[in-house]
Amino acid sequence: PNPGLITHLFSLNLIFPVDITITADSKFAYVLSLDGSDNFLSQFRIDNGNLVSIAESIAHGNNGSDLFLTPNNHFLYVAKSGGLSRYAVNTQTGLLTFESDIALSGTVVDMVFSSDGTFAYVYNASNNLLTFAVDSNGNLTQLSTMAAPISQFAGGTQLQIIHTPGLDLLYANYTSSPTCKIAVYAVTPLPSSAGEVVIPCGSMVVSPDGNFVYIGNSVSISVYPGYDGGAPIGSRIENIGTRGSDGLTISPDGQTLYSVSTSENFVQVYSRNVNDGTLATSVLQFAAFGETPYQIFITPHGKFAYVLYERDILSGVGIN
Repeated sequence: PNPGLITHLFSLNLIFPVDITITADSKFAYVLSLDGSDNFLSQFRIDNGNLVSIAESIAHGNNGSDLFLTPNNHFLYVAKSGGLSRYAVNTQTGLLTFESDIALSGTVVDMVFSSDGTFAYVYNASNNLLTFAVDSNGNLTQLSTMAAPISQFAGGTQLQIIHTPGLDLLYANYTSSPTCKIAVYAVTPLPSSAGEVVIPCGSMVVSPDGNFVYIGNSVSISVYPGYDGGAPIGSRIENIGTRGSDGLTISPDGQTLYSVSTSENFVQVYSRNVNDGTLATSVLQFAAFGETPYQIFITPHGKFAYVLYERDILSGVGIN
């Protein structure tokens, strides 16, 4: 069978799952779900792809939107209005222990960590890119504030950090229709801008090696060369038509790209050329496991994935 094809394993009823994060060893997963005005944080062990509950869900009040796990799996941060909540992670059992709330200026939109986990980068609702030092206890100390290169708050902004030999590169997809920009920063550890470029608005994913950038929207996926020391991204390599690309993910080995179509109710699976970044124009698979999927998350070892649906479902899939 073609590598990258997915097979349905299970579907789990969860009231509007808004985010999932998976430990680096692919042993545990945490899901944030929204039940009316309340958020709940669920804790799971990954057993051959299945999600096995290991504790009662944690009530997280009437706010919370995203989950951020440190690279060493020691701390989990939950974005909420006015800051973050920090949980300690037991790396043996996967269980979470609440430690503290962290007040920050502006709601956190996205957050990523340096390769060694000692620095964190946050885009917030005040339209700023913030840099923090992260100590061994998970405490955050703000080091710098940089204004985003857009004129208004970009609520759909995505951050992705690429770890290259000797340098971390931070990609920021500032999504504020009708004007959207990608900016690239060298983080040493403070971010130094390598410039920005106006792009069509859409979801972003950067290849694991940092060599290519993909932007998906309702009609197409565009492929660009990544930062090479010159412009943030180069001229577009190709643009292929799709039936919706609301969320993009690339497998850890870089050989497969997954595109989620909320309107068409399926995940599109594309074979990817790791050398030139192009996608096979013929879709390998249209995988439909539920209504209104909006994102897919792959385990770090690349054997399983989890699809989130607006219609209160989380599906687990196996990857060939």
